[in-house]
Order: sequence, then C-alpha cells, then structure tokens
Amino acid sequence: MLLMEYLARDLLAEKNIPIPRGRVVSPGETPDLSDVRFPAVVKAQVPTGGRGKAGGILPVMNAKEAKAVIQNILGMTIKGFPVERALVVEKINGKRELYLAILLDRGRKCPTVIFSASGGVEIEEIARTKPDSVIRAEIEPTVGVREYHTRYLLDRAGLEETCFFQFHEILENLYRVFWDRDCLLAEINPLMIDEEGNLIAVDAKINVDDSAMTIHHSDLLELRDSLERDERVLEARKNKFLFIPVAAEGRITIMSNGSGMLMASMDALQQRGLPARSVLDLGGGATADRIAKGIGILMEQPGVEGLFANIFGGITRCDEIAAGVKTAAESLRDGQFIVLRLEGTNKPQGREILQSVSRNNVVLVEKLSEAAGVFAERMGAV
Repeated sequence: MLLMEYLARDLLAEKNIPIPRGRVVSPGETPDLSDVRFPAVVKAQVPTGGRGKAGGILPVMNAKEAKAVIQNILGMTIKGFPVERALVVEKINGKRELYLAILLDRGRKCPTVIFSASGGVEIEEIARTKPDSVIRAEIEPTVGVREYHTRYLLDRAGLEETCFFQFHEILENLYRVFWDRDCLLAEINPLMIDEEGNLIAVDAKINVDDSAMTIHHSDLLELRDSLERDERVLEARKNKFLFIPVAAEGRITIMSNGSGMLMASMDALQQRGLPARSVLDLGGGATADRIAKGIGILMEQPGVEGLFANIFGGITRCDEIAAGVKTAAESLRDGQFIVLRLEGTNKPQGREILQSVSRNNVVLVEKLSEAAGVFAERMGAV
C-alpha cells in the first residue's frame, strides 16, 4: 500500500523525524490554517507520483490564497485518482536538497539505504545520468543502522560531518519506520538542509507490504478500505479475494488461483487484441460457494461479456470448482458466458458436472491458445 504524503509524514513524526508544520483539508471542510506558517505549499494528496507536473503542488503566500488553491485542487483528478485531500504545509527555504530512502532489496535479500547529495524532483534523472552520485549501503536486519553506515554515506557524498549527528538520528529513525511498519520503501525526498543547517523531511513516500497489514497493521488496513472507492475491490477483500481493475474498455474478465496464471491468461488474450477488464485471484482452497461468489463479483461489472476461468485444482478439487462455476453460470445475464480451463484432482468428475449446465453458457478448453481463440471468435477480434 502506497501511503499518501500526509500519512507518511505522520509515520515519520511518530519516530521523531523533523517535518514541516502542516494541515490536511478535506472537501466541504472550512480549513483552519491558523497554525500554518506562510509562505506555504498546497499539495494534492493522491497515491501516485508526478503531482507537481500535473499541477497538484502550488505555492501560496497567505491563508486567503491558500483557501482558493485548496478549492481548485480538491476538484482535480491526477493520473485517474480524484483528489479528496489537500495538505497545506509551510515552505522550507533550504541550502541543499538530499535524497534518502530505505528499500527492500529483493536481489540482496536485505534492507538497503539509497542516498544522494542531489535530491528533489529530478532524482530519477540524476540516477540515470550520474549513477555514481547515488550511494547504496546494505543493512544487516539483525544489526540495524550503525555509525559506520552514516560515515560511509556522508563521506561518499562529499558532505561535511557537521550534520553527522542529525543525519545519523534521521537514518536510524527512518529505519525504525521501515522495520516497524513492514515497508517495501521508506523515502524522504527531499531531505532539506535549511538555512540554519537543520535537516527536515520535506516530503515522504512510504509503501507498506500489503501482506503484512492483515497481521500487524490493522490501523492501516482500515484506512486503506476507507480510501477505496471501488465497491468490487472492497467486496473482494471481504471475501479474501484479490480484485484488480485493469482496462476500462475491456469486455473480458479473468479469474484464477495464482498471479502467474493470471498473467499468462492476460497475455494470451492480449495477443489476440482482447484486453482484460479486471482480474480476480481466488487464492488457495476455494470452495464452490467462494468460486461462485468470485464469478459474481466479476460478471456484475457493466459491459463485461465473458469470463476466462483458468484454474488449477490442487488443494481445491476440480469437481468443487465445477460446482461453483455451474451455480454462477445459471445466474449470468443473457449473452454472458464462461470459458473454463480446468486441470488437477477429479478433473473427469468436474467435466461431468459442467455438462449438466442448463443454459449452455460454459465452454471447456484445454489450452490457453484455445481459450483465446474462443473469445476472439465470439467477440470479433483478430
């Protein structure tokens, strides 16, 4: 889960990382900006990057100007996300912008610090054109951040050691955020050196591992659901499914029990010019009732005509899968159909159950290419 900036700021503040003073404003709210220092910056709160280039980050000189900008920003949509909150935060005048992040390096199988003496919005371009200016330091999880990490980063970046103690404390506390919140990424960009030489986290990005939230972070789980506007996503989560919208123009939806099979199914259809509207991962051990429920969530979408169910029956037997598909097939709208690829335990029994579907709207196939061919023929694709 990618946290919006105002939430990321709160997590930094919990660990005593200095942040600028600010206030979050929601639609319909009369903003109280009495404790905001001006000049300030109004920032759209959306779970994506590129806000500044999209006009979602604007400077303001006083409260009156801020209120007008807030009203405008709260009516925006940035990269498909409606802006439902705005953050008004004091503008920090600094001498230098740094970049600091801790990410989970899956290749090295450990947390890794990424640091650069050149931070700000162009950090990705700097990393591409001047890769030597981006410094990495691996962290042993059982040891954590030590002073030698800090000295190495500052020395490689050519920064004076006058900021050593501040930087070391921020690095330690950022690692605590990363570790305590099961993060995939904890980023401060920029980490500003202000005119008095103090370090301040001006902006932050935090990405929490979704798998950890259900066990360790119920507060973030509730927040995630409160921010979700797609009722199908919420319904799927309630049933322990993973529902992902893909392409608004798609007329086909896909269901499987594994991300690899979902991706293979999407690729097979896309090669025939058939984009998927959405996908749903059943997970393991789905019962007939759960399979019927998953199909219902997918096929209730307006404009959806066909479902490709590509399911391997291991823990879940094929006759159990077939029973769920049969129940769902009897309730489909006129013109809707299911293409089913079924493999695994009790496959013959499963096929026998599906032969008794009264509406004749289930097509059994053996291969991915065969499924793509059925959809292409019925939907007029190449």
